[in-house]
Amino acid sequence: MHTTYARINNVTAFLSSCTMVLLAAIALSSLVFTANPKGEIIVSPMQIYAGNTRRYMNKKQDVAFLNFNLTADLKPLFNWNTKQLFLYVQAEYTNAQGIQNEAVIWDKIIRTKEEADLSLTGRNKYLFRNLGSSFKNAQPAHFSLKYNVMPYVGLLTYGEAARTGVPIPFPEKRSEVA
Repeated sequence: MHTTYARINNVTAFLSSCTMVLLAAIALSSLVFTANPKGEIIVSPMQIYAGNTRRYMNKKQDVAFLNFNLTADLKPLFNWNTKQLFLYVQAEYTNAQGIQNEAVIWDKIIRTKEEADLSLTGRNKYLFRNLGSSFKNAQPAHFSLKYNVMPYVGLLTYGEAARTGVPIPFPEKRSEVA
């Protein structure tokens, strides 16, 4: 009555349906079990240098450099569905024209639970510069440690582990860099 091909088709269709239901359950369970990691970020006073940009050699643009101390326990974010974490330090400030700016100044990928207990001292990995010409009259900047949980199955989740309580002001004194 039923051919071998029809029976194989029915079995594989059933198994693929069961697999999809299992993956959907895993994805939904990842949203139910959330963690709230805590950390601390301390930023030293910034140093601002005026220099030429690489693209437009005749345009002066301020570049800020800073050091930070970072401590965070991100182990609660790791569960059976966590593949890796993407961490980044973000600076948020309002420039002189009143435009809200956000810039990523440092990042790191954490692949294991053992690496998730952070205690490090670092400096900005990427250039921190204003799209305008200078940081003059810019509002003080807030710095935050943000994370992105990348699961094996399911949606990416974002969060914030640490934030500077007091905004860090931009210094008025600038140095020339060739």
